Amino acid sequence: MDATLRNSLLLSSLLSLSLAACSTGNRGSVSSVGPMCAEQVLPNRFLVQWAGAVPKEFESLKLSPDSRVTRFSQVEKQILENDVLKKYSDQIRKAEHEFNVAPEDVFPHADGCDTVRLPTAWGPGDVKIQDAWSLLGKKGEAVTVAVVDSGADTNHPLLSSQIWTNPDEIPNNAVDDDRNGYVDDYKGFNFSNMTPDVSSSSTHGTHVSGIVAGQSGPLGFTGIAPKSKIMVLKFIDSDGKGSVGDAIVAMEYAQKYGARVINASWGGDLCSQILEDSIASLTSLGVVFVNASGNSGHDLAKMPEWPAVYRFGGKLTVGAHGIGQTLSSFSNYGQYVDVSAPGDAILSTVPPQSPTQPQGQMCGLRGTSMSTPFVSGLAAVLLSARPLMSAVDVVNLINAGVSTGGFGVRTQGKINALQSAQILLGN
Repeated sequence: MDATLRNSLLLSSLLSLSLAACSTGNRGSVSSVGPMCAEQVLPNRFLVQWAGAVPKEFESLKLSPDSRVTRFSQVEKQILENDVLKKYSDQIRKAEHEFNVAPEDVFPHADGCDTVRLPTAWGPGDVKIQDAWSLLGKKGEAVTVAVVDSGADTNHPLLSSQIWTNPDEIPNNAVDDDRNGYVDDYKGFNFSNMTPDVSSSSTHGTHVSGIVAGQSGPLGFTGIAPKSKIMVLKFIDSDGKGSVGDAIVAMEYAQKYGARVINASWGGDLCSQILEDSIASLTSLGVVFVNASGNSGHDLAKMPEWPAVYRFGGKLTVGAHGIGQTLSSFSNYGQYVDVSAPGDAILSTVPPQSPTQPQGQMCGLRGTSMSTPFVSGLAAVLLSARPLMSAVDVVNLINAGVSTGGFGVRTQGKINALQSAQILLGN
């Protein structure tokens, strides 16, 4: 047997065992929770995925008007199983506890600018994005990247011009003009508390957004796809926590409103097969899903984290390297991490850090959360040059274009925008 195939089968077996350790069950019961997942369970909250249309009596519990997933809250497991799951077992695909998405070891609490000293923006040059712009004549035009995160400062002077807006919604009139179930979702939506307020005092989502689409700023800063649009979808609250259900509905919204790329700089020790199904569905519809590998510094084949280890076409898991061109010590690694991108001492946009600070603040941060939007931005640039590409096509281009080296990831490489652009053009 070929060594590559043997390793692939071994990794698949390890992942299957890990999933089994986390979650087992059938359609008539809630999947059991193993020790890997128990700490992330949200008490008395459950997600039920239906095989077809949601029964009328449960339509009010759907995550979104078009969703086939319902959320049951403030209900005991035994009551849910006896009154719903067993009665409707032939109509149910999966039933599981709802989990937190953003534990501290993966979602960095980037609430201050002292994480690293303010650096020069070395990342855009490292990935050769300016060369790719010149070759393709594109910088992300007509491509929307959904930043599913903690919200963003949509008034930041380096971001405000690139924020996606809903053309069918009138802002701030307290009316659901387009009748999509969300009032005033003009600049995205806050799914953590069901309001149109996508702003955030946390630096995280704003920093990620700037790496994708920020305009030219100080110290050599520029976003990777500065002509793309950022769809701000907030599902992580001020405490740095989000739920699987809120992540799913945010991503469904992204696809419905035309996002071609989803940036997911989050993850953790959760075991949601419903989340996996949701991401797989999105990629089959042409959405490129890009997620952080996590900041625990371990091999994901031995210690899996989600959604980093989900494997299907149209999805990329990203590790982080520093200016020294080696994988950062905090970055997860191994065969479940596809590529590396700059993630240490990364300059980008942040909200004002105090009431007296003006708009336009910049900050240096580190983490695989920062490396992920480099890849999302590259995906947007490639899609702006070839809009009809599938998600799988985009992922294959990025993987094929890497600069190889000892990066400890599946491709052994870091992203190289120029080489991916050359492959795209057949050069």
